[in-house]
Amino acid sequence: MDITKLNWTKNIKPFYPTKQERWAYDKVSNTFELNWRNKNNQDEKNANKPAEGELILLRQFGRVTHIVKILDSQFSYVETSAENEFNIYRHVEVVWITDNWDNPPSTDELFEPKIQFPMGGTAYRLERIKAFKQRWDEQGLLEFQKHVQKELKIG
Repeated sequence: MDITKLNWTKNIKPFYPTKQERWAYDKVSNTFELNWRNKNNQDEKNANKPAEGELILLRQFGRVTHIVKILDSQFSYVETSAENEFNIYRHVEVVWITDNWDNPPSTDELFEPKIQFPMGGTAYRLERIKAFKQRWDEQGLLEFQKHVQKELKIG
């Protein structure tokens, strides 16, 4: 894995969370469809922003659960009923996934305690997040990427 391709983060959540199914994408194969909420076609532009080959760090409930690699050049539509707002996706490959679903790494461990991330399921370029800049601007994105690699024990 080329850690220098880690440029994005995205908050995710399960479609219908239950006590038994708390996490999104916890039982995925090596590749899966990463959905975007696309009510009134508002997220199509955002879904196309991460380039093929780039990595996205996925967060949920203040935890880091996946790093995925974008496999396609643009979003696709889900063949589903009209009332499903999560109707677009990108094909992704899992490059890292937590091995402890009872206690995935906290975002505080990778970023900085108390960083406030934008909510929702939009993909955000790391260098454009105000809280990221406050912590990592001096050291730079590459140092953050190395930090993630070390903390998550990615070879």
